[in-house]
Amino acid sequence: MGRKFDKDIIKKEFEFGANIEPICLIPLGYKADDCMPSPMHNSRKNISEIIEYK
Repeated sequence: MGRKFDKDIIKKEFEFGANIEPICLIPLGYKADDCMPSPMHNSRKNISEIIEYK
């Protein structure tokens, strides 16, 4: 599985100031010619697993 998102590492690597808090990364670009999709690519969680109504 992938790595955990660590905002402190992101802040250090991108030299963000104290007033900026990263919340996500959005990769952009083109895939490599030999790139294969993840086995989980077409897997989806049931909406009840990710949404909670109160």
